[in-house]
Amino acid sequence: MKIGIDIDATICTDCDENTPEALSDEWKSSIKNSNAIPYAVNIINSLIDQGHEIFFISSRYSSDRDVTEQWMKKHRIGKHVLCLRLPELYGPQFKRILIGSLGLDVYIDDKPRLIEIAKELVRYPILFDNWLIVQLKLEYIGAL
Repeated sequence: MKIGIDIDATICTDCDENTPEALSDEWKSSIKNSNAIPYAVNIINSLIDQGHEIFFISSRYSSDRDVTEQWMKKHRIGKHVLCLRLPELYGPQFKRILIGSLGLDVYIDDKPRLIEIAKELVRYPILFDNWLIVQLKLEYIGAL
């Protein structure tokens, strides 16, 4: 399966509320120092080990690619594709375009409005609450 996963507040602690301005040095520092949400890395790596394609789809700017990849490496997240937005696109607009063009089977996000968008584009949209519930949903649809 092709699985799309949001980053902030879905696999790592939410940076948005802790920093005043995206693209600032403080923002990049908060990305670098954020923690992984419990069970996220283990479940994601299990999906990768089972041969699923993982696409991290984030409204982080493309200029955050290096610090985001460093965070992924630090937390030992396996093979994945990182999709970050361009500055001229608004987050939901970017995600609608990307989710639709990737042909995803599953999309996981913490924002209800993005799950509403995903309902039109993927077979299994999953609203993130915690990774144990996501794991149960993934097991139910046969992804785990």
